Amino acid sequence: MARWGIVWTVFFLGMGLIWASAADPLPSVGQSVDPDAVVLSWTPDADALRWEVYLGTDASAVSGARKPVGDVDGSGTVDILDLAFVAAQWLGEPSFPCPDLDYSGVVDLGDAAELSRGWNSPAQALYAGATKSASFTPSELIPNKTYYWRVDTVRCSGIERGTVWSFKTKRPAFPGAEGFGKWASGGRGGSVYHVTNLNDSGTGSFRDAVSGTNRTVVFDVGGVIRIGERIVVKKDITIAGQTAPGEGVVIYGNGLSYTDANRSITRHMRYRMGKVGTSGKDAVTIADGTDMIFDHCSISWGRDETFSISGGSGEDPGYITIQNCIIAQGLESHSCGGLIQDFNGVSLFRNLYIDNDTRNPKVKGVNEFINNVVYNWDDAAYILGDSAADSYANVIRNYFISGPNTGAAAFTRGNLNFHLYALNNWHDSNKNGLLDGAILAQSAYGTVDWQTVPYDYPGVKTMLGALAAYKVVLSQAGACFPLRDRTDSRLMKELKSLGTSGQLISDENSSPMYGVGILESGINPTDTDQDGMPDYWEQSIAGLNASAADHNGDADGNGYTNLEDYLNFLAVPHAHVQKNRPRKVDLRRFTSGFGSNAVYTVSDAVHGTVELLADGYTAQFTPEPHFVGPARFRFTVNEEQVFTETVQLLVSEYGGHPLPPKYPYNLTQGLTYKYYSGTFEYLPDFSALTPVQQGTIENFSIAGAAAGDAFAYIFEGFIEIPADGLYTFSLNSDDGSKLYIDGGIVVSNDGVHGSQEAEGNVSLLAGFHSIRVSYFEKDGSQQLAVSWAGPGFEKQLISNSVLYRGAVDSIPPAVPANLWAAASNGRVVLSWDENTEDDLAGYAVYRTTVSGGGYVRQNSSLLDSSEFIDDNVVNGTLYHYVITAVDESFNESAATAEVSALPIDSNDVSVIIQELTCGFCGVEGTVDNNNAGFTGSGFANGDNAVGSGINWSVQITQAGPYTLTWRYANGSSSDRPANLLVNGSLAAAGISFPATGGWTSWSEVSRELTLEAGTCLIRLEPTKADGLANVDFLLVRGPAVIPGECSQAPTITISIPARQGKAIQYKTNSGAWISETRLKTRSAGQWSDDPQLNTLDANKSWLQFDLSGIAGTITSATLTIYAITGDKSYVVNGLNDGVEETWSADTIDWFSAPGNDTASGTALNTSQTVWLYTVNPTVANGPASGDVTSFVKTDTDGLVTFILTPGGTTYLYNVLEGSYYNPDYVPVLTLEGPLSYK
Repeated sequence: MARWGIVWTVFFLGMGLIWASAADPLPSVGQSVDPDAVVLSWTPDADALRWEVYLGTDASAVSGARKPVGDVDGSGTVDILDLAFVAAQWLGEPSFPCPDLDYSGVVDLGDAAELSRGWNSPAQALYAGATKSASFTPSELIPNKTYYWRVDTVRCSGIERGTVWSFKTKRPAFPGAEGFGKWASGGRGGSVYHVTNLNDSGTGSFRDAVSGTNRTVVFDVGGVIRIGERIVVKKDITIAGQTAPGEGVVIYGNGLSYTDANRSITRHMRYRMGKVGTSGKDAVTIADGTDMIFDHCSISWGRDETFSISGGSGEDPGYITIQNCIIAQGLESHSCGGLIQDFNGVSLFRNLYIDNDTRNPKVKGVNEFINNVVYNWDDAAYILGDSAADSYANVIRNYFISGPNTGAAAFTRGNLNFHLYALNNWHDSNKNGLLDGAILAQSAYGTVDWQTVPYDYPGVKTMLGALAAYKVVLSQAGACFPLRDRTDSRLMKELKSLGTSGQLISDENSSPMYGVGILESGINPTDTDQDGMPDYWEQSIAGLNASAADHNGDADGNGYTNLEDYLNFLAVPHAHVQKNRPRKVDLRRFTSGFGSNAVYTVSDAVHGTVELLADGYTAQFTPEPHFVGPARFRFTVNEEQVFTETVQLLVSEYGGHPLPPKYPYNLTQGLTYKYYSGTFEYLPDFSALTPVQQGTIENFSIAGAAAGDAFAYIFEGFIEIPADGLYTFSLNSDDGSKLYIDGGIVVSNDGVHGSQEAEGNVSLLAGFHSIRVSYFEKDGSQQLAVSWAGPGFEKQLISNSVLYRGAVDSIPPAVPANLWAAASNGRVVLSWDENTEDDLAGYAVYRTTVSGGGYVRQNSSLLDSSEFIDDNVVNGTLYHYVITAVDESFNESAATAEVSALPIDSNDVSVIIQELTCGFCGVEGTVDNNNAGFTGSGFANGDNAVGSGINWSVQITQAGPYTLTWRYANGSSSDRPANLLVNGSLAAAGISFPATGGWTSWSEVSRELTLEAGTCLIRLEPTKADGLANVDFLLVRGPAVIPGECSQAPTITISIPARQGKAIQYKTNSGAWISETRLKTRSAGQWSDDPQLNTLDANKSWLQFDLSGIAGTITSATLTIYAITGDKSYVVNGLNDGVEETWSADTIDWFSAPGNDTASGTALNTSQTVWLYTVNPTVANGPASGDVTSFVKTDTDGLVTFILTPGGTTYLYNVLEGSYYNPDYVPVLTLEGPLSYK
């Protein structure tokens, strides 16, 4: 064979035909490219039959890759087609044999023998394919990877191996990101911020979340966040609205500025400004900034523009994408969708502009407008610049649909400065309820500079026809995950009416929108390590650790961080699957814009199989046996227009985050119900209503309604879950309904509608779980059916046999007492006192290296003893610990005060004594926490006087040399020396505590001394009138030491802020409701049992403090309340110990508040309450205090409730939380005595 190879080479040399290999690669070597748009090309050489391409991420592997011998046709394998080709050449005896596999000069049996050697050989993994042109389009590429590729030239004489080239793929914002803003990086690689409340400001609020850079914002809570002032979003941030549990989240009450929010990524957020927002401002505005992408956002009710991009004083904005969004209902009288004015490029793809009078949008600059839908404009839809400046736009395959208000053409106000490429844009102008528009002629665009070739803009990966775009927008636009809210559902209903429904609005609270409404939160899945990924996710994905923050890794090597993989899963069509069980997925959930004639097909299942069930729209995915991890399948919907989508799946042990069972007692078959009378458009806030009837019932039945229309029900109880796993609950109702499990919403089917069904899924562990169904009927027919399906049974109505009513133990155990920690070489030992509760299940240990937060649980199962040994430590690292107690109903106590430990490579033992923990015997001064940088609960701040010291106690079990180290801060300009006393004797005089440069700058001072065995009382006394430095902790290291007992507990002052508070109002003919979250007292009018004579209009306030974390004897208690109005009077009362004190500020009303006299605006139930003192008058805008020592000392359950009643007909406000929150005005209970934190 080698001989013939030489002959051929000599022959071709003689003919002057030495061929070069492929050259001049594109992408060029090292170039960064879009992974979604890579085309490999090269300069071809003469007489090649074809080129064969190898591609991979390992240079040496690509260099050495070879196909099996005998692959004649370039398919990558040797098969019957190759044999047939060789046989045809053999029998034909060509004069120029090709392929001559053995280089014999003819095609014969020898070539067949060569071919047989490669028969059934495995395909070469790095072989990408063959091409007869000098270009090749590879299959899907991974972002953020360096790829190596090689092009071999195939001739009849053989294959010439090519050079190995390389290129790097860029990383889009997320899979599916398109357009000018595609490359936004968001908070990738940064920190994770958890939004934990619905407050306007403060820690855990959305405003605080977006005020920092280089972070990803996730939501632990769903609902309406009501804001006062506008919010400014910072740069390098990802806002992941898809993580909000339940019905998602909406920001309401004012607008947001994304000016200079460079590289930001925003997905599945709802920004609804509203009439109360700042006049003349946009719902979302961008004046400057670059590289931003908005995906699946719902933006409405702007007072100027709804979504506006326009240059400001800095760098002009640019490289922005708005895709799959709803831009809706700019408020009259301006009512604008938005001005899109940008000369660096804005992409608008698959958006819905709806119910905006004008500017849908108004475009100036560089713009691509593709596959959008515009509905129900009046003055103008797409405005073609209307400017002397030049604009350059691609406008392709959009659908304009006239609505009831439409009074203008689809395109207006153009001139020759607007350079337009337009193709296949449709307009349905007849408002007849049918989608029967037509393609717009060139004349419909008016006067423009018409272009025949589109501008070279990024464009979309999949171009839809205008009709398909309408259906896809109807199916998926806006914040649709986790659920569409009622506003978007209403807007989609208008769009679906095709011209017969819709309106411009000036007030979102009026008909037909009826305000922002109620968004219900779901159960937030546990995220132990607080890295943004819940435990169930990390436990199901190979390479992730639920106990260690690994959000910035890339365990699966797909080019996105671990956290981005989770966020990307939630942001697209997805479903959870239980291991070893099939999962049914209703494909209509993702294709609501397609009609009943749609035909579905399913294919391309990964890690399982998929089939379409007999109903024609349900896909059933069956995972591989015992498989856990990500999976997927594809489906296609065809209703004249074809659309293909992928459903991402996660197969996990329980099919998601499993909710633990409840432990109710006094169980009885059946449910409780409350019946309400009223006319509703949506499910109301039932806490503001009074039921007209209540009782018990066997099942979810509305058959006993007192009227045919205008009523509502709440059904509550427990459902018995037979097995661990994923359950589907369904509501078929006419009109609205919702279903909750364990307090979190699972199914939402709200609004006025005919009979329709909605479903939701939840992972449950076997046992009892609370269930609640709310329902209302406005008029017409009525229906309510509640069904479920789960492991081992198909969909069926929930039967009476699994429904119960009863009560739940919600009282947690006491906080464990006397926790201490001792450290040695590679080990930390924790010890504490045993709890005494009969239903105690055990203890949980939490650890962090950042004092005060970020605790990660260390024990996977509860401890049954009061000691824990932590061997998973690194010497030289300072660790901080807290523990909790957990009972058999899974109620968990509050955490102990933090203790710290510092293991070192030594035979010594060390203990760190923090303030208010074991071994801390007090400070002649206060324990404060107002200077940052301390560890534990605070620092000891001694009085500024000679001799005002700090006391500690240690137990020495082996005499010997010990080192005492104090961590301290000295913000003064001079030294603060101190004497060290041990058991009353001077051990070291004048220890220097030099200035540290500030009260938040901490340093250490150490002294070595010999300690005798036994209890050592250690005291530090200042030698100057300036007093001691602030001391954070004492560390004692030596042969054998633990914290000791204090001979006499010192008097400590502890100030506790209010745990919760609520003002309850009763108003004539309006019933009882919960007012704003601020304290208020007021009384006017008079109660009467006769509604016609009842004129009562009154407020009383309930205020609670939690003392369960305080140990010791209280010798003094003072309540301080701050008035924020003028001079008013009020009465402070106490709720007697033993009266129900587990009330919640979220649910109490005039009739359920403990101790209330419901027939009086000023009086209370005297058998349940006690008068404490009267404030008359208060200090205007200032504090008023009263002695409540005797009352507080009677407390036995750790909860103390005060009730404020009017001293006259005037009233005070006192702010606790919400939009009126001010930390300076929170009520405080100040305790004194020999106290400590448990």
